[in-house]
Amino acid sequence: MKFYFDDYDLIASDEFNGKATLIDGDNKHGLVFFYNGSKLPIKIKLRKKYYIQIDDMVYPIEYRFIVQTPKFAIENKYDGPLGSFYHGDYTEFYVWAPTAFGVNVCFTDDTIYGMRYTENGVYYAKVRRDLEGIGYMLEVEHMAKYMALDPYARSGAINSLYNYVINPDKIVKRRKYLQIPKRDAIIYEANIRDFTTDTKCNFKYPGKFKGFIEKGIRSANNHLAGYDYIKNLGVTHVQLMPIYDFGSIDERDKSRQYNWGYDPVQYNVLEGKYSTDQNDPYERINELVKLVNRFNKDGIGVIMDVVFNHVYHMDEFSFEKLVPYYFFRYKDGVAGNASGCGNEVASERVMVRKFIVDSLVYLEETFGFSGFRFDLMGIHDIETMQLIDKTLREINPNIYLYGEGWKMNTVISSKKCAIQANHTEIPNIGFFNDEFRNKSKQLIIGQVTTNITRRATNLLTAPHYSNPLQSISYVSCHDNYTMFDELYYAFEESLEGILRQMKLAYTFILLGQGIPFLHGGCEGQRTKYGIENSYNSSEEINKIKYDDLNYELIDFVKNLISFRKSHRDYFFNTADEISEHVSIEVIDSMVHYKIKDLLIIINISDNANIPIFSVQEIN
Repeated sequence: MKFYFDDYDLIASDEFNGKATLIDGDNKHGLVFFYNGSKLPIKIKLRKKYYIQIDDMVYPIEYRFIVQTPKFAIENKYDGPLGSFYHGDYTEFYVWAPTAFGVNVCFTDDTIYGMRYTENGVYYAKVRRDLEGIGYMLEVEHMAKYMALDPYARSGAINSLYNYVINPDKIVKRRKYLQIPKRDAIIYEANIRDFTTDTKCNFKYPGKFKGFIEKGIRSANNHLAGYDYIKNLGVTHVQLMPIYDFGSIDERDKSRQYNWGYDPVQYNVLEGKYSTDQNDPYERINELVKLVNRFNKDGIGVIMDVVFNHVYHMDEFSFEKLVPYYFFRYKDGVAGNASGCGNEVASERVMVRKFIVDSLVYLEETFGFSGFRFDLMGIHDIETMQLIDKTLREINPNIYLYGEGWKMNTVISSKKCAIQANHTEIPNIGFFNDEFRNKSKQLIIGQVTTNITRRATNLLTAPHYSNPLQSISYVSCHDNYTMFDELYYAFEESLEGILRQMKLAYTFILLGQGIPFLHGGCEGQRTKYGIENSYNSSEEINKIKYDDLNYELIDFVKNLISFRKSHRDYFFNTADEISEHVSIEVIDSMVHYKIKDLLIIINISDNANIPIFSVQEIN
């Protein structure tokens, strides 16, 4: 039988009705339980143990949904430091665990230090010895004692076994932030392993951060590969698929076990599989700093894909062990599942919001990212996204934030969520434009025969957002089919037709207003052999095979990128500028796209003898 504190004046039970006794130290109070619990005759104090006695049986009371009440939020709001802070001959530890009966710091050298409760839910310890490189975990007592990772830790052991105390002075310094205006962004999505594991190339560090920035790599047929391939395309930003510590891969496994990594375990610790030394407390951090520095040196920004909407295993997540029932949303006593992964993070709660913002600030200040892509952003609340935007732009004014603004089945109202319908509430944040994705496919395969001018206008002018910079214009990304596979396997188009259709798709992506987004490798007709969702398929399925790419299409895309970059003043920041300078009409299956003194003619007809696009200067 179980009993819970669900409010400051309510004890709940899922099973019991009738008379009972509340034990408060040496005091006892009579209670009567009804279907919704029992009113409390006393004022309870967090972190104190209470019990229910029924006849000769005694049951502990668990702190449950009380942690979701407004009073709890007010009393336990904390704005100070959390995590471990190394000072040479001593290290400070701060842990937010307002319902815990006690917290200890347990080190890998078998020493244990008790933490003392301070205020606002925070436990504190000052350990007076040099702890650099020493592993630690947190022992927290609730209904039982649990071992938890430190959610604020920045370094971790192989397979998330424990965290490390590290000296921040040993972290490589990042370069100054790149100054790339948002309107100039051309984003390229890439996976560390996909781009560095082609066995026909001479990568020294395949599948690693180091491999992703190796120069001089060539394929068997002497094609550029890896870093040089991406740089040669001319894109302005590389969006890295998950690089935080995720749980679906055994980091000790020498096989080529594969997963994209949308299953976070630790947000501030990097994935060990991408490091050349998973046991070194500093190596994976410094390797990523060097990766970002290398791209930045060549004028390319790096964007981190972050997944704050859910975690890998809810019950094993560190925050859930430290403060049960707080980090996630619940409805009718059951964990929400808008993510489809068994849980949804309660970003609207004050200390969850603080954690997300603190994490992003750490990542930005340490690695110098040019942006963040938010997985299933529609699960997050608007207020949190507004605070993220404000905080990060104070650090890096040119940072670009965007995400998936899909309407999900969230526990909180969709009116409070960062979905596309609420784009006016977060005008500095971009959205993956699914209308562009869907309508462009219909147009390029000839499914559209009416209202073509309106449809072309919608594709080229991003009219459904507060400003064009909110529109991430794309046809494919890591989810679902590659562009080639969808045309070949789903629509059963001919190879000759597919090449033309893909050229047309990239023309709309790269010449339209808004932010172009390219799924890495698709510009070369990348295939995953008809597998629609390859998140845990083999490395063989997912990797880029450079000698198999279509270099006619690659050159076409490179030319489009070059054209856009050399005509940057023809792509605008506001809807008013588009209204003033852009006009579109369709004449004989030719889209006449006028921008200032340029006329771009896009051929959407079946006539392959006419170029896909041509450009004329007009008076």
